[in-house]
Amino acid sequence: MTQQELYRDTFSALRPSEARVQEVMDMTNSKTRRRRLGRRTLGALAACAALCLMVVGANAATGGAVMEWVLSVVEMEDPFRAGATLEDGSGVDIVLQRAWVEDRDGRAILVMPGEEVDITQALETDGVYHYQGTAEGWTLRAQVTGTAEDWTITVEAEDGSGQQERYTFTAHPEEG
Repeated sequence: MTQQELYRDTFSALRPSEARVQEVMDMTNSKTRRRRLGRRTLGALAACAALCLMVVGANAATGGAVMEWVLSVVEMEDPFRAGATLEDGSGVDIVLQRAWVEDRDGRAILVMPGEEVDITQALETDGVYHYQGTAEGWTLRAQVTGTAEDWTITVEAEDGSGQQERYTFTAHPEEG
């Protein structure tokens, strides 16, 4: 008797139970079909992606003017906070303090919400510029150090009730 014949004779007597046969059949039939996106959905996604790439390209080509325009269109009552409502109905405050220094023809311009200040002279003579202003019940204090190309701004914001917040902005945020 060869190995193959011995194998057949040994295992020919084995029979699986009905429960095992049913389990194997269930596993075979339970394959789920992958859902495919329709042509219209894919077309819409491709159009959205193309639009996003065009906006990013236009913003880069204009030196950020597109993004400045978008931000100027979105007007808020409070230049420092915006309210948002979550899906569960609860509210949340989003802090929007932004400040930066722009190099405009060798001049250092401090850009704050709703205001621009030429700080070149103060940075050259003292190495620091101090700013204080108010808007919508908030008092802002900022300290700028560095140059028009490499700067750090520390902003302290305080509302009328004494709530304080402090933020630091740098010319190269990806390094810090």
